[in-house]
Amino acid sequence: MVGWDPRGTGDSTHVVCGGLKQTDAVMDLDGSPDDDAENKALEEGGAAFAKQCRDGSGALLDHITTIDVVRDLDLLRHLLGAEKLNYVGVSYGTYVGATYAQLFTGSVGRLILDAAVDITGKDEVPQVAGFELALNNFTKWCAESDLCDLGDSQEQIDKDIQTLLSGLDANPIKVGGRTLTQTLAASGIAYFLYVDETGYRTLAEVIGAAMAGNGGPLLLAADEMNGRYDNGYETIAYAFPAMACADAVDEGAGPVLQEWRDTFKDAPVLAPNMGTSYTCQFWTAKSAPQLKLTAAGAPPILVVGTTGDSATPYQQAVSMSKQLDSGTLLTLDGAGHGAVTGPNECIAKAVDNYLNEGKTPKEGTTCK
Repeated sequence: MVGWDPRGTGDSTHVVCGGLKQTDAVMDLDGSPDDDAENKALEEGGAAFAKQCRDGSGALLDHITTIDVVRDLDLLRHLLGAEKLNYVGVSYGTYVGATYAQLFTGSVGRLILDAAVDITGKDEVPQVAGFELALNNFTKWCAESDLCDLGDSQEQIDKDIQTLLSGLDANPIKVGGRTLTQTLAASGIAYFLYVDETGYRTLAEVIGAAMAGNGGPLLLAADEMNGRYDNGYETIAYAFPAMACADAVDEGAGPVLQEWRDTFKDAPVLAPNMGTSYTCQFWTAKSAPQLKLTAAGAPPILVVGTTGDSATPYQQAVSMSKQLDSGTLLTLDGAGHGAVTGPNECIAKAVDNYLNEGKTPKEGTTCK
């Protein structure tokens, strides 16, 4: 088994975008602007971050698209002496895998794409809708469980969380020399929604602490979500937007606010509070060629989706399996971001049969 740090990340030559204070200034921006002044500040923050990345990373930003990453992956296959690539990709790794199958169809062996991202270009289900679904599952559990002290009514718990988040817009909570803002608090909640029910009890305690005026635990969760530590930020804080912005179509800053507001109906609690950003709208690298990923002629590709996935909504796995000509969908009826690395025995058996024997599960197979 071989893992690697894709270009821009980890111990590969990585993207650099300013220091701790500069990145804190970007993360602390109000991502949900209420007026022109706040919107202008958010735009200027996005432009400043893009410039910091160019100043710190130079020409690397022009060579960090997923197409570049896929070429590296095929070079790794070649260096290993493998005629075919057998590959497991999770989340963004599914985009890498699908792009590989499109560009190097003849070298595709057995590909597992778990927690699929959107490859349709239509964004049928916005990411924040996945987090909202996961939050709804949490508040339902909370209302029914003796392990949660937030209340006995799901509707009331939802309202209380919304009140907490919206209240932080005007009155952030001081935490030492920092503050828990509306945007950071929503990110902190989202951090716990990446996992399944095992994270619910801690999330309830962290939300309860913030409601009581202690924002420390929720700010720590936001730091984990954003890759922040005491002396700086992990490469995910820089490489991820660098890849995403280079892969995306540049539509300019005009549509940003309306596209954000359009998500409110899908995620009424989280979308208004998580906010939006202008990072990609002021990015200094050109957009990558836009490929329609069908992988025509590739052998069977196994796409795995979890019905309660927060970060990559399940519909994206359904769409990926349909768009890839040889895609087969395997479903986990449950929560959490990604299924293949989890403990579900049904998923493990299906994955083993595919990797070892080349046998895909029957279309429509669902693991409980």
